[in-house]
Amino acid sequence: MLMNRIDPGLFADAFTSWVRQTWPDKPDFDQPTLRTEIERYFDDAPAHCLDSFVDLGKAHGRIEERTFTVSTETGWLEGQRRFPGELRLPHATTIVRVRSRTGRSAPYLDNGRS
Repeated sequence: MLMNRIDPGLFADAFTSWVRQTWPDKPDFDQPTLRTEIERYFDDAPAHCLDSFVDLGKAHGRIEERTFTVSTETGWLEGQRRFPGELRLPHATTIVRVRSRTGRSAPYLDNGRS
């Protein structure tokens, strides 16, 4: 596996840096609806548009199941802005959802998070 875990703070910093480099004239890139749009996309997308795999890991007395879902169908991220300054992502090529569930023993999936 290429990666075991992504540090959320490190990811946020890297993403912020990428956005600021890509759109240097945009002072604020907050898009409050993007997460909801992406979650809805993964919930509603046809199966042939998604590729998923599951990784099981054991460490520190617990078992963690991570489900990675990837889509390269990103054309909808280029759409028209619905409000002034709304960020669109015309050069995005892939979106990824990672869901993680952990527990100590079978049934090991006693806690879910996305």
